[in-house]
Amino acid sequence: MEVTRAWQVMSAIHGYIATNKDANGNVPIKDDKTGEIIPLEFVEMHQPIRHMKKDGEYFACTDFRKPGSKDEYYDIDFWVNQKSGKLVVDDVKVHKVPVQEDGIWTQVPRYTFEGMDFDVTQ
Repeated sequence: MEVTRAWQVMSAIHGYIATNKDANGNVPIKDDKTGEIIPLEFVEMHQPIRHMKKDGEYFACTDFRKPGSKDEYYDIDFWVNQKSGKLVVDDVKVHKVPVQEDGIWTQVPRYTFEGMDFDVTQ
């Protein structure tokens, strides 16, 4: 039985980001709450990569920021499925949005992972 590794999931996400960049190098992310398309600059991917026990999906949290900003960060979650033997990003969700309070940008979560049963992928 072949095991999917974290690097393979990360590679699928990096491929998605590279394929979906606009002319300025930003990735258009649809905010499912507002319907707005937000162009964002990729910063980094978080470890660990997680594997949902129930449906077999993988997900990873990433940091993006608003172009031109130094501290206006979005936490974007990428959901990856194995389709036809290939790992494919099939959903992108805004997990946390930047909100400015007293002149300082903080991230406010839209949802949590409470109650979700997952394993960490190595």
